[in-house]
Amino acid sequence: MLDKATKILLWAIPLSSLFITAFSAEDAINIVAIFSLGTINGKVAKIAMAAATADVNSDPTILGASKLLLSVYDSNFSGFLGIIGAPNDLFQMAAIADAISFYSYREVVAIFPDDEQSRGSIIALSEKLAERRCRIFYKALLSLESFATTTDDIMKELVKVSFLESRVIIVHAYADVCLKVFDVAHKLGMMEKGYVWFATAWLSTVLDSVVVSAETAKFLQGVLAVRPHTPDSEWKRDFVSRWEKLSNGSVDLNPYCLYAYDTSVDGEALNLGSLSRFEGGELLLRCLLKTNITGLTGKIAFDAEKSVMRPAFDILNVVGRGYKMIGYWSNCSGLSVLPLEILYSKAPNRSSSSQKLRVVVWPGQTTMKPFPNKARQLRIGIPDRVSYKDFVSSDENMNEVRGYCIDVFVAAAGLLPYAVPYEFILVGDGQANPSYNELTHMIVSNRFDAVVGDIAIVTNRTKTVDFTQPYTESGLVVVAPLRKLNSSPWAIMRPFTLSMWLVTGLFFLIIGFVVWILEHKHNDEFRGPPRKQLITAFPRDSQLAMDLSTAILTLSENGELENIHNKWLNKGACTLSHSLDSRALHAFLRCSSTAALLPSSISTTPSPLPRHPHPHPHPPTPEVFRASCPL
Repeated sequence: MLDKATKILLWAIPLSSLFITAFSAEDAINIVAIFSLGTINGKVAKIAMAAATADVNSDPTILGASKLLLSVYDSNFSGFLGIIGAPNDLFQMAAIADAISFYSYREVVAIFPDDEQSRGSIIALSEKLAERRCRIFYKALLSLESFATTTDDIMKELVKVSFLESRVIIVHAYADVCLKVFDVAHKLGMMEKGYVWFATAWLSTVLDSVVVSAETAKFLQGVLAVRPHTPDSEWKRDFVSRWEKLSNGSVDLNPYCLYAYDTSVDGEALNLGSLSRFEGGELLLRCLLKTNITGLTGKIAFDAEKSVMRPAFDILNVVGRGYKMIGYWSNCSGLSVLPLEILYSKAPNRSSSSQKLRVVVWPGQTTMKPFPNKARQLRIGIPDRVSYKDFVSSDENMNEVRGYCIDVFVAAAGLLPYAVPYEFILVGDGQANPSYNELTHMIVSNRFDAVVGDIAIVTNRTKTVDFTQPYTESGLVVVAPLRKLNSSPWAIMRPFTLSMWLVTGLFFLIIGFVVWILEHKHNDEFRGPPRKQLITAFPRDSQLAMDLSTAILTLSENGELENIHNKWLNKGACTLSHSLDSRALHAFLRCSSTAALLPSSISTTPSPLPRHPHPHPHPPTPEVFRASCPL
């Protein structure tokens, strides 16, 4: 049971490796902490826990006559202790997955060391991405021996990554290795415009703990990172002011330092005195799960699933030799630019409209969101139709394609937040219309990246490709021979024969009688059939399909879509008659007058039923009762 207790405690102290055991003599409680002292987190944790021990021992209200005795040992990067002491990265990966989804990216590349801890973290990332319909496109493993990786090894992996289609990259590794990754990426031109880089909390630890040189800052520009969120408080500000003296200027303070301090200074809440006779990890586990304290890092408590309550992260954007905060993440509200302390006072809201982040400076010093794939020309398939050329047609003399669908696509592509190079490729011989099933299959076979045309949505196509937002009705109609009929006031009787009208009337009486018996007050309503529609087809889970759908909605809202429709599809269209035949109008007036007088005549008919209290607790109103009697 000791390992379970260790892992619960290690969430609150997410250091490279740590576990504690506590046992007591009459007046001493020995705390044994094992860190990798060669890491930034190990250095700050040692200083913070020493300061916390001194603060506890100086306050007799915490442990009374007992004293804390702290012993710190160097794990020297022990792989075994690293596995036991690995912090839970589930919430950190959820924050990164939400950021990926927020920017509408669907495929990412993960770079991480080939060890147990990192593989577990990437599995958590993959699960969180899958929940948001995203995925890890490629995993680049860094072979590590004693945390030493040569530049050549990193170069080989990054060269492979540079040839991949996805340019959204997540780096999750140790600080020294990750800085080498960004250095090599900068030399390969992968920190320029068009790339997207995310880093886990290791980068924020480096930025908070050491002064970044100008050379290092140069190859970190535009990177997004997460950092454990710690709320502001007077206690925290006092500790920050003490830190310079405690550390002698050797290392700056970071959130993990605050976690280490909270673990040591809150011994009263953990009831360490009850561990005077340590008989196993079960007691320690129960003490930890009952924790409900407020420290430098805010409120510390665990839920029923043994996870910390209200996990939260800051979202950082590296700019210059530092960073700017572009928002926050919490598991109850997702991404937000409002301080979390304000959000906690409101009802949880994770709707897509509430997700917000501030403007990001991406690699290449641009604020325009990069296109997620390599900037090659998209191959757009166009059906070479021989009929209904208003939708899609080709001009051999001008060597171009045009039509209603083409204009909508071009206008929507112009509204995208990034440049999309594309080329139109005709499909068909110009003698017969091409098969649209074969056309969509060409997307699946990777011959085309998308197809633009008057493509109807049918079941078998939706199983293999995605479609954009529909932008017009299909226009599919039933064609029947036209017969000239003389209009008359009784034209309404023509759809049915006399026998059909008699049967219909009989059914009306039967149904009315049943309704009278059962006193039904409601009728079912039916909806009309759905309409087939015209769209643009893309591969499944296509990022461009989603962005173009948004752009098409914008065209619809600003009226541009209607202008394009009128340009191509209103020429020679049949006009709708807005005049009424006089005899048809007379028939309408007769029917409406009859319908208006019938209820009043029914309501004035005397009721033959005896008047006595109705046994039902809610008898029908008099109007309904009288109307029911004659039936």
